Amino acid sequence: MSIFTLFGGAVFLLSASMTAADLPPPKDPLVMPAIALRQTPELWVRIHRESEKDPTILLRYLEQHIEFVQSRKRAPSLEPMSDPQDILRVETHAYVLNRLGDVGTPDLIPAIEQFMERRKAMNDWATKADLAVAQLTIERIQARAEDGRNRYGTSRSGSGAKGEAGDVEGAVAVQPVFHSAFSGAI
Repeated sequence: MSIFTLFGGAVFLLSASMTAADLPPPKDPLVMPAIALRQTPELWVRIHRESEKDPTILLRYLEQHIEFVQSRKRAPSLEPMSDPQDILRVETHAYVLNRLGDVGTPDLIPAIEQFMERRKAMNDWATKADLAVAQLTIERIQARAEDGRNRYGTSRSGSGAKGEAGDVEGAVAVQPVFHSAFSGAI
């Protein structure tokens, strides 16, 4: 072996260790990357707090949604919404109906049905989606009023098997659904 081969190998080993020291540590393959979520709108926080005290407050947001839909003649798929306030209004409507399903009482069902009748009469770009979500909201309120947690697919005994005491025949697990006007017609 020549001296140049030994000297070249030594230089290579020194430079390789310096290069490896500059690299970031390897990532753990079991750790998922962070998901950036936007901050919850202040309006939703206020709606949540107000509805804890009085769920009837949510009905005024349904009225605001009707006014908004009347002002927009075309569907968002045909005329995209670029105004952040318009997008927030559509998302707030979905949040309000979801919240009504969580805290609404059976005495609010006639007001929701009245909202559905007004939406049927309008027959516009958001009617089908609004009716489907409003119907789901009514069913969630009825389920909570009739049998509480049992209507959501769990039994009192905790095993979830059909036919046990406290189990409701034909119970369907109801999941909260967020509707988006951007997903098209339902």
